[in-house]
Amino acid sequence: MNNAKRLHANLSALGYQLGAPASPVIAVMFDDRLETLHFWHNLLDLGIYTNLMLPPATPKGTSLIRCSVSAAHTTEQIDAISSAFARLRKGANVQLLDNARNKTPRRSEAFILSDELVAQS
Repeated sequence: MNNAKRLHANLSALGYQLGAPASPVIAVMFDDRLETLHFWHNLLDLGIYTNLMLPPATPKGTSLIRCSVSAAHTTEQIDAISSAFARLRKGANVQLLDNARNKTPRRSEAFILSDELVAQS
């Protein structure tokens, strides 16, 4: 539980909106689906694997990035996760996002984009 408390405290200090008190699953909440998708891709590009959760499978239409933490993680790994979130929070993700927009959409991104187009019709 110490790892979960450490990551929760770090993400909270960075200003992220978190879904619940520290637990083995830490949910970081976002308002925009596309922003969340790009953020998730950027985390993957930085070597951080998280779970992406999108409406309608999320509360109140929010989008979530869920971090699963266990006692097997090292302090260095928890700090690397925190550092990746800090890097993306500070806007260092602009180049990564620009690169992601210029790539052929991944299957998950294409699905979300087509879903939005259907909703707008």
